Amino acid sequence: MKASILPVIVAAAAGLVSAQSVQSTWGQCGGIGWSGPTICPSDITCTTQNSYYAACWPTTLFCSTTTSLLCVTSTYVVCPTTTSTGSMTTPTITITSTVTTTPSTTRTTTRTTTTQYAGLNTIMKSKGKLFVGFAADGSQLSNSNVVSIIRNEGGSITPPNVMSWEIVEPIQSNWYFSQSDQFMSFAIQNHLLVRGFPLIWHNRLPTWVKSISNRSVLTAAIQNHIAALVSRYRGYVDSWDIATEVLTDAGTLRPTVFSQVFGDSTFLDIAFNAAKAADPSVKLCLNEYESSICRFKSLPKRYSWVSLMPLIKPRALELESGGGIDYPGVKLTAFINLVKTLKARGVPIDCVGTETHTQVGFGGIGYFETTLQLLSGTYCEIQITQLDIAFQNSPTGGFTSTLAQQSADYKTIVGACMRTPSCSGITMWGVSDRESPLTGLSPLLWDENYVKKPAYQGFVDGILSA
Repeated sequence: MKASILPVIVAAAAGLVSAQSVQSTWGQCGGIGWSGPTICPSDITCTTQNSYYAACWPTTLFCSTTTSLLCVTSTYVVCPTTTSTGSMTTPTITITSTVTTTPSTTRTTTRTTTTQYAGLNTIMKSKGKLFVGFAADGSQLSNSNVVSIIRNEGGSITPPNVMSWEIVEPIQSNWYFSQSDQFMSFAIQNHLLVRGFPLIWHNRLPTWVKSISNRSVLTAAIQNHIAALVSRYRGYVDSWDIATEVLTDAGTLRPTVFSQVFGDSTFLDIAFNAAKAADPSVKLCLNEYESSICRFKSLPKRYSWVSLMPLIKPRALELESGGGIDYPGVKLTAFINLVKTLKARGVPIDCVGTETHTQVGFGGIGYFETTLQLLSGTYCEIQITQLDIAFQNSPTGGFTSTLAQQSADYKTIVGACMRTPSCSGITMWGVSDRESPLTGLSPLLWDENYVKKPAYQGFVDGILSA
């Protein structure tokens, strides 16, 4: 991936950028719909990156450093250069790591090439696919067990929380990038592809967005938010979920502030086009949710995922009989038709994502390969974006047999991807059962003690089955 012209790891810009008469360094200073400050500090230029976003960038070399979350002390030096006209050229990134070997001895190395990882990602790539990835961010990335698994088994990472609208822009035009910058620091150091998630979602929206009732105001809000976030990490993100879960189980547009204010699906046109303008090279994805996911009623609140994502208690689960895109049905048909309609309108969709939250022994798993074949009719890349296979109840009696079924189900789903040319990769929704939001339902490949389950071998068998 090409490096971004906007430094990602910038300590000075990691916190809040407040709207004021003179914008701070690295703050937004212009673009379509921008109503904040347009004046930059002295010796700083308001530089236009695209039609929707301009920022106060220094016109001289600027190098910033941060320390990663890991035990290895890493320094990222990102140096954009300027031409005689003031426009910026692509920077270079040097990743320098200092590893303490003894109390009195250090070793310094400079790494400029991608590390070949062992494990699932290596096997997957050897079979012609792009990645196996994990969802993790925040404090999870300081957990040595989580980090070890990601490093040894993964080639991609998705942030489940820290790029959400309510985290990045909780107040209009006030930006909090510290958590997402730390996430990107981890991804860069570990040479991981990044799946950006999510830009448009009915969940995790700040109150000020949900209260908008005017189409032009909402259009500007979408454009400004996407321009700021996508531009900031341009060149570092391989694919973005531009929108996720926009359909109901019946295949109609989900009633959200976006669909209700616009009255149709054209808010997706706005979002995809804004992202394309902000980063012309990134893959733009439309994501949709699961088939047999356990839906939730009367959830007691407890929090994980950086104390933000509600955990799900087994007693609050209710199996929903359908309404996903992971098997043939009304919602899958509606999703495919939506993608085709958007493409006919010239919307730049590059890939489609199926979350694939499902359950051990669910009958629809046997139809998953047919689902992927049907999704191939969109002529888009397909990604499995949030895979987990949960038990319907906390596994007690018959535990060995249910673990065997879970392993077989992973083999079926992974094998279906391997046999579908347009299916490029799989992201696990969490690293181990300890981090999964499905508390007590053991949905992932490692148990709560970070020990591989039979499901891991099922995943490997699925890769090798094609």
